[in-house]
Amino acid sequence: MLEEQCRGVFKRSCNEVIDKHTQRVRLKGGWPKPKNEFENFFKWDDGYYIWDGPLVMRVSKARLGDPIRDAFNYFVHSEKLRDAYIRQKYGDMENAMRQTGKFSVLFDTFRDDFAYRRDQFMEKTNDLIDMKKGELKRQGKMPQSHGGVANLLKVLTQTMKAQGSSIKTIAKVQYTVCLQAGIYVPEEFITDVLVAANIENNVQ
Repeated sequence: MLEEQCRGVFKRSCNEVIDKHTQRVRLKGGWPKPKNEFENFFKWDDGYYIWDGPLVMRVSKARLGDPIRDAFNYFVHSEKLRDAYIRQKYGDMENAMRQTGKFSVLFDTFRDDFAYRRDQFMEKTNDLIDMKKGELKRQGKMPQSHGGVANLLKVLTQTMKAQGSSIKTIAKVQYTVCLQAGIYVPEEFITDVLVAANIENNVQ
């Protein structure tokens, strides 16, 4: 969901590579000038974001300090996520651009990889939740209710925000609470933050 907001940081990094190669061409001089291998990397509509009306409305209506705003801004300014992803998959941005040939291919590959990682994360989380449920049953306990866990997460999040915690820290705490309770109820954007944090930390 939120990975689409990374488009801007990917585009800026690609433009830096193109600018670097353009400067090299000018410095070498000569006639005719050597062709910049990345000059056709972008097409006219690559700068546009895919409109997600419900998400944008939700973010715009959220109060300052609301976790959805923090998560949204985290992805908009996701240089660390971008750099970690590119380093792990391609080595550097220049090599990424050579391998993909077009910005649309590069960014679509990132989105597909992110979606795959999210699916893998949820499978692993569901397995851990099932294990926790089994453990609670053996102890004669039942997993907490959805409503009870959701209310606890809400209070925890408000407290952590007041203390200045980052959205990544909040997401990790919410995840831990859910595992201990034997139920996974964070909103979807929290899952996206956790997946992004795993990429940044090179967690498979």
